[in-house]
Amino acid sequence: MPTFLRLRFPLGRYHATPWGQNVNEGGVEWPPSPWRITRALYATWRTRCRQLDPETVVGLLDALAEPPTYYLPAYALGHTRHFVPNPGLSNGQIKPTKLIDAFVAVSPKAEVVARWEVGLSDGHREALVALASQLTYLGRAESICDAEVVDDVDVTGLAPCAPLKQPAREPVGGSVALLAPQRPVVEAELTVTTGYLRTVLRRVDPPGAERVLYRVERASREASSQAVRHVGRMTAMRWSVASAALPNRFRAVALADALRRAALARNGGPEKDPSPWYLTGKADDGTKLASEDQHQHAHWFGVGLHDEQRIDTLVLWVPHGIPDDDEGHRVAERIAGIRHLRWYDEGNNQMVALALEGWGLLHETVPELAGPSLVWRSVTPFSPGRFYRRTTFDERVERSVLEELRWRGIEQVPLIERIPGPWLRYRTYRLAETRDLHRRAAGLQLTFEEPIHGPLALGALSHFGLGLFMPVV
Repeated sequence: MPTFLRLRFPLGRYHATPWGQNVNEGGVEWPPSPWRITRALYATWRTRCRQLDPETVVGLLDALAEPPTYYLPAYALGHTRHFVPNPGLSNGQIKPTKLIDAFVAVSPKAEVVARWEVGLSDGHREALVALASQLTYLGRAESICDAEVVDDVDVTGLAPCAPLKQPAREPVGGSVALLAPQRPVVEAELTVTTGYLRTVLRRVDPPGAERVLYRVERASREASSQAVRHVGRMTAMRWSVASAALPNRFRAVALADALRRAALARNGGPEKDPSPWYLTGKADDGTKLASEDQHQHAHWFGVGLHDEQRIDTLVLWVPHGIPDDDEGHRVAERIAGIRHLRWYDEGNNQMVALALEGWGLLHETVPELAGPSLVWRSVTPFSPGRFYRRTTFDERVERSVLEELRWRGIEQVPLIERIPGPWLRYRTYRLAETRDLHRRAAGLQLTFEEPIHGPLALGALSHFGLGLFMPVV
């Protein structure tokens, strides 16, 4: 009976530097090597499962020394660059050091399955179940991981990645060389450090390990906009901001507007061949959509999902969805090809670099905005979409929130609370507008009687990232 280990990466990223490479080479070990999995299980035993019998654990790792077959989900390669101060110079100056963080981007719900063609004894299986349940990360420490031993798993839609029979140190045509343990597994060899290898053993590969070739099809290894054709009807795309200096959160509207401009420019723009209505919110003749179609077209968000002070993620959300036909595929491919945003604002040329992280259904691509939740809190301030005569600002806010919710099919009446924050510092006008159109806005918290699903974007410029709420877990 084969043994299955199922892995998920809840943060949607897998970080692992290939053995023998420097982190700044930008490589990612994919799939996770058998050697990495073995060492991760060993480390979990030593740190979290000390009650397990040493003979049982070493016997388990020896049984799993045969290279497994992997089943891989759709993924994309990406990286970010960080500059950290280096005060160690002889002249006392601080010079930034560049660090490249390369990763594999996958859906947080996607599964990586490792299958060993070995049957385990009851004792070995119980030990593997205990170790997998305590495995918190795989790769570098930011690769948060959920692991589970299962009796069987449906691998439909996953790409098989099997070991090749011939041994080799270097990959050849469509293959990748991964480290795998040799039998018998020796505990001391699992704990060797790279420093010890370089300075004492003077070798690259650790003792007790060998390179095994795995066949990885090129179509599944390389991130390409062509892959957008295979996801069916999509409602969301997600980019990470790959610039060295991330924009501050107060410029969310400007970045969202710049992303919209870039997407429309790649799809005909507003003149001869106008972009489709689900991107522009307008019919072919330039008129606004009917009231029942409002808010079904594209929303563009700039948010800080990993850094609340900076914008590190851009999102396209189309509630109606991009049609699953040839034209829709072409539109999606063009948008997926956006790698830089350039715009002129406040007397300066601005630019940010982007890396496409994923696309598909909203709740899978950007689960951070999806909910459901009872409580939703402002990420960017809410500005009333209309002016109501003879009302105070607080009354306009309350009335506008209720109207906006009804337009989006939400009939619940939430508890609306003002929350403190630097809301006056947020930009509340588009790139083509001037400061004279700066809209008054406030931070809110909405509490509903029943959980609602997001994203929740309300009020003026809600399609440009203003009035965006996050679920409070």
